Amino acid sequence: MSAADHIVELDLTEWREIYPQYPKVSDVQLQGLWDVACALIGNTPSSRIPYDPPRTERRKIILYATLCHLAYLATRGDVVGNVSNAAQGSVNVGLTFMQKQNSRWWEQSQCGATAWMLLAPHRSGGLYVSGR
Repeated sequence: MSAADHIVELDLTEWREIYPQYPKVSDVQLQGLWDVACALIGNTPSSRIPYDPPRTERRKIILYATLCHLAYLATRGDVVGNVSNAAQGSVNVGLTFMQKQNSRWWEQSQCGATAWMLLAPHRSGGLYVSGR
């Protein structure tokens, strides 16, 4: 198995079967969003998210869910952030956007929330105590 075998390739037909709710997003748009998903998640042989088919497809599942999240955001237009408040008379919507890398950005869609949960074992964090 070569190093290239450890890179997830986007199969648009397969992705569209898994996520049929985005028929209006073109293949060209999806390919561009795939590049963004790969930049966000990491899709190289040295990625810390395993991809070694057929034993583990974890990175592929996360990348496909991330692509779904990005496709969802692309279909929302220029709206960025989570709804923080809403009113009905004269229609008012307040949005908040969190700039930190946290779950709020991912929670804007079901696919994003799924990707966020799948990424849990691979996120850096925790308490760092320097040695003296």
